[in-house]
Amino acid sequence: VYTASGERFNENDLTAAMWGVPFGTRVKVTNLRTGNSVTVRINDRGPAKRLVKKGRIIDLSAEAFKRIADLKQGVIEVKVEKL
Repeated sequence: VYTASGERFNENDLTAAMWGVPFGTRVKVTNLRTGNSVTVRINDRGPAKRLVKKGRIIDLSAEAFKRIADLKQGVIEVKVEKL
């Protein structure tokens, strides 16, 4: 599986999908409940448009997500800051 940037997707990389942000941009994602944060590189487009309409702003790789939350949570509230 390849990302929109053309690189192979690896769930173990600290990467994310986000609309309107240039590929290669680094962003800090903070879990609003715990304060835990992770820095990721944008390498894909997403979340799906139907999910954006519901308020989703970013999709994290599995590795990035588990650095700030339990994978069982699935969806959490976050703050995203461009670095």
